[in-house]
Amino acid sequence: MDAATLSSTLLKGQTVTPAEILATAEVWLTPNHAGNTPLHLAARHSRLDLVPSELFAPEPFQHRNQAGYTPLHHAFMCAGAPELLPPRLLMHDLLKQTSNAGFSVYHIAAAYGHLGLLSHSILTSELLSIRTHLGNTFLHEAAEFGHLAEVPPVYFNKAAFALANLAGETPLHTAALNGYLSQVPRALLTNEILTTCTAVGDTVFHAAAAEGYLGQIPAEFFSTENFAKRNQSGHTPVDVAKLKGHLAQIPVHLRPAEKIIPRGQTHHGLPGSTPPV
Repeated sequence: MDAATLSSTLLKGQTVTPAEILATAEVWLTPNHAGNTPLHLAARHSRLDLVPSELFAPEPFQHRNQAGYTPLHHAFMCAGAPELLPPRLLMHDLLKQTSNAGFSVYHIAAAYGHLGLLSHSILTSELLSIRTHLGNTFLHEAAEFGHLAEVPPVYFNKAAFALANLAGETPLHTAALNGYLSQVPRALLTNEILTTCTAVGDTVFHAAAAEGYLGQIPAEFFSTENFAKRNQSGHTPVDVAKLKGHLAQIPVHLRPAEKIIPRGQTHHGLPGSTPPV
C-alpha cells in the first residue's frame, strides 16, 4: 500500500487491519501536500492501532507538517489516541515542541482534556513559560475549553492565574468568557484578581457580563465599585450586561438609576417638545 492509498484509507475511516495495510515505515512517514504523514492521520483519527510498533519511537513522532504540528500533537487532539501512546513518547522534550503558532503538546492536551494522562513529574512550573503566538499559557487553553479539572493542583495559585496573554487576558478572563469560572477554586477568586484589567480595560466582571456568566462570580464581590469600573470604551459591566441582554443577572440596587424625564420637558429639561427654530 502506498502513502496516498494509506492516507485515503485513514481519512475515510475504512475498516482495515494491520495485516491488510502492508506499508513500510517509509510509507508511514511520507508527507502529503500539507506535510501530514499517514502517522499524523492515524494519530488524528484514532487509528494508532494500525501503526507498526517500530514507529512508536521519538523520531517518527517529531515529523512536522506545514503548520508545525507533529503526530504527537495530533494524537492529543483525539479522544482515544493518547492512551495508546507508550510512556517513552510522553516525555517533556517531546511534549514541549511547539507548532508554528506556538502550541505545545501541553497546550493541546489542556484544550482537549488529556492533561490527566501525563505524569505530574513533568508538569512543572516551566510549562507556564511556553506561550502560543497569542501569549496563551496552557492554563488559558484549559480555561477556554472547560478542562481545568485536569490541571494539577500545583498550578492553582494566584501567580499562575494572573499570567496574561498579549491581550492582557488572564485565565480567569478566559474562564469567565466561556462559562467555566465555576471550575476555578474559590480561593483564587479574590477582588484583586477579579478586577484585573485586560489591554482594553475589561475586568473579569466585564467578561462574565458579556456572555451571561455573572452567576459564577461569588455574590460577595458584587459591589457598586466593581460594577462601576469602566473599560477603555467607557463601558461598565452593567453597560455590557445591558447591551448583551444579561442585565437581569445584576441586582437592581447595583444598577445606575434610569433617568426619568418629567412629562412636558424635552431631553434638555426645557418646557415644550418642539426644538427652537
